[in-house]
Amino acid sequence: DYAVASSGAVVNYTIYPWNRQSPTSGTMTLQDKFNQIDIDVSSLSKNTYYTLEFKANKGQKYVLKFKTQE
Repeated sequence: DYAVASSGAVVNYTIYPWNRQSPTSGTMTLQDKFNQIDIDVSSLSKNTYYTLEFKANKGQKYVLKFKTQE
């Protein structure tokens, strides 16, 4: 069984806009066997592409690309 990090682990994340300028960063607390993470994106520009990056406990980097809506 593989886990990104143990339950309750605090993971640092960074959100980059499409041009990789002015990143936003924060932390999230992981829960065991729960794959939903809520991140407040209200301060991000509308209708813009972003990349969310975080590193797991073994140094693997995970990337999620998303677009905010109007």
